[in-house]
Amino acid sequence: MSDIKICTYNVRGLRQVKKRRSQFTYFHRHSFDIIFAQETHSSINDVRCWTNEWGGKIIFSHGTTLSKGVAISIWLWISLGVIFVPILRPGMSAFLLFTFTT
Repeated sequence: MSDIKICTYNVRGLRQVKKRRSQFTYFHRHSFDIIFAQETHSSINDVRCWTNEWGGKIIFSHGTTLSKGVAISIWLWISLGVIFVPILRPGMSAFLLFTFTT
């Protein structure tokens, strides 16, 4: 079985384009396969833009544009079967149940 690299990180807001691109570059550079980000400050209006910038799949649980928000980012090349993503507390928690094949 291959290894996967998972990162959890408090991004302290990704509303600013420069900061968001810097964070995404950091994650790319360190070859993380799955990133659990907290305090994204995302809204439904950000989904398409952020997903395109990321270049993979992002599962969002939005808070407000000033606080909260979590996201699970997954690279497209990962053979991941997402089974279940419950949003227990919107903007505060999301879980990911998945299968991984090599």
